[in-house]
Amino acid sequence: MINMRFLKLFLWIILTTCVAWGSAIVLGPTLISRALNATFEGSVEINRLDVSPTLKVTASFIKFGIPRNNDSIPVEGFVRGFGLSWQIADGFSLTATLGPSLIEGVGTLEAATIKFTPRGLFDWNSAELVATLSSLTVGHAVAGQVDITAGLNDNLRSLETAVMTVQGVKNESADISGEKFILSFSDLDLRHPIEQQEIPFNLDMSGSLTGAAGYVRGVDLSGELRSPSVAFEISVEKAKIGHFEVAVDGFSASSTYNLSSNQFGPASRISAARINAESARVNIVDYSGDIQFVENKILTTGSMNIESLVLKSGSTSIANVSDAALQYHGSILKKADKEHPLTVDAKLQITDDLAILSTFNASLLSSNLTRCFAENCSIVNSLISYLVELPSATLTGESYCKVGFCPPDQMRHSVTIDNTDVFFAELAEERVVSPLMIPLAYYTVRGSSPIGLGHRLDF
Repeated sequence: MINMRFLKLFLWIILTTCVAWGSAIVLGPTLISRALNATFEGSVEINRLDVSPTLKVTASFIKFGIPRNNDSIPVEGFVRGFGLSWQIADGFSLTATLGPSLIEGVGTLEAATIKFTPRGLFDWNSAELVATLSSLTVGHAVAGQVDITAGLNDNLRSLETAVMTVQGVKNESADISGEKFILSFSDLDLRHPIEQQEIPFNLDMSGSLTGAAGYVRGVDLSGELRSPSVAFEISVEKAKIGHFEVAVDGFSASSTYNLSSNQFGPASRISAARINAESARVNIVDYSGDIQFVENKILTTGSMNIESLVLKSGSTSIANVSDAALQYHGSILKKADKEHPLTVDAKLQITDDLAILSTFNASLLSSNLTRCFAENCSIVNSLISYLVELPSATLTGESYCKVGFCPPDQMRHSVTIDNTDVFFAELAEERVVSPLMIPLAYYTVRGSSPIGLGHRLDF
């Protein structure tokens, strides 16, 4: 009798399961369509929706135009070849596959696989998300493959960790390509806007980022989003700017970027272990500088050690500097109608007894200072004042352009020496200026306008 009741219960379970299974297969497409229409108010259109005997949901085409809120433009796009399947082997999981897809104004992808694995079939307090996107295009940037892993917690309402690996990146408009980028971030609360949270992040670049202007290698970017700003630190193993023939080793910087005003500050720190400029024949070690944004001015200070500097006129050597120290500070007006006044004061300590102090004044001609820096600024009203100090004599001078800005060989110069004989004698003792150039310069100055024991030369 007991066995008969157990058999009937078992048969009822089988019958109920078969009816539910069959109903899901037959009525599934209709129920899914009605649920989507009720949720998204008819903004999702599905073609050839089907539920297989294994309860795999497929659709040949999905078109959507989902409004974000009453006042914004809806998110529009389409997905071709959608599939949703499940499995219970090694734990319950859901897997979605996408064919060629597009989101208007965002980008496209060729294919995607997204796997969602909760802790258990009846425990959705936490879950793991794994996704692979192929041929992702965002704006002008194209990535061969994007792999994403994320850990969801707190009933899937917070993201504890997320790692995005992007391989084979190209930007055709900027002519830039990179091998691999790894972006990781954490502590993202899905219930609140991003701008109200503090989210740590880190970006590593494996290989080189190359372009027409040069390349960078070994980039590491770390920081934290603290609305409305992003505080970050960046380090670069090596960079080379081919157009200027400048190579930088051990570059690092730290700053804060305000997302509301789109500007850096209030302070930024920059350093480099070595800077080589082949065209200028200069090698710099241990560079460090600061940039501060104070009211309507940008202030900068810095120092560096010049390992070697060779000055030439054609093939003729003029001076050879080694183990010198340079310090500078400058300022520029940040906001102006047309001209941004620029001033830079510098001191170059060449030897213990030889130093050059200089001041550079000019105006940057632009209505947009950021664009001016990016596209090369037009410079007007340039003037360089300098003072060469020796133990018992000095040289003062000015260099300027008649109109606007000009290269050094077209500038006008005025030089005054307080004691010509002593100045050149002490300059020769420092062994910086070429021995062939000192007599030539001495007799040129002696032939100019005398002023007491010194002379004034205009050229």
